[in-house]
Amino acid sequence: MSDNVKKFKKPIGEDSIYKLMLIITFAVAGAFFIINVIRLNIIGMIAIGGCLLVFGGALLIMKLVKLHKHKKQLVVCIMLMFLVFVISLFSGDFYSDDFTLYLAVIALSGVYLEPTVTKVQAVLVNVLLALQYIIHPEKADPLSQYIMCMVLTTLTVIIFLQVIKRGRSFIQVGADRSEEAEGLVASITKAGTELQQNCETSAKRVEDLKDASD
Repeated sequence: MSDNVKKFKKPIGEDSIYKLMLIITFAVAGAFFIINVIRLNIIGMIAIGGCLLVFGGALLIMKLVKLHKHKKQLVVCIMLMFLVFVISLFSGDFYSDDFTLYLAVIALSGVYLEPTVTKVQAVLVNVLLALQYIIHPEKADPLSQYIMCMVLTTLTVIIFLQVIKRGRSFIQVGADRSEEAEGLVASITKAGTELQQNCETSAKRVEDLKDASD
């Protein structure tokens, strides 16, 4: 029994996921900022640096106002999408090179197992990809490949959403089973208490009868 228990690790908590998202965000954005510095891309440096400042300011404000953690998680997940949008817009020669960044953000956010977050990101990614084409259509060449990437990204997000919903279902089933087990334990405890009281009452009556007989 002890050997089996050792094989299972404690699941990662929401706070740990949140910290991991922030570390990865600043690490990746910092890497692209350095790349733009090396390439002497002034616009890219300003855009990514500005996004990092806005991102850091938003984190500070949410901490000061003590925003609920689920709302804070949603805000961060949305801001990450816009950060990837800026990186893709001002770094690299083709948008298709950055589709994996969108999927990475969606996958990282999906660790929360919150379908609402993934649904918002699914809509947002298509809006941002369309905006990218409107702003710099030359970076989407060829258009057929860009459209195919958009479709594949959307399909991947939909499949990932189904996985999240399935995970949530397993969690709910586990919670229901836990409640049933707790209810059963409570019933057994109550029955045991009542049985003990009945035994004590019966024993007292026997003692009373014995005293009366004596």
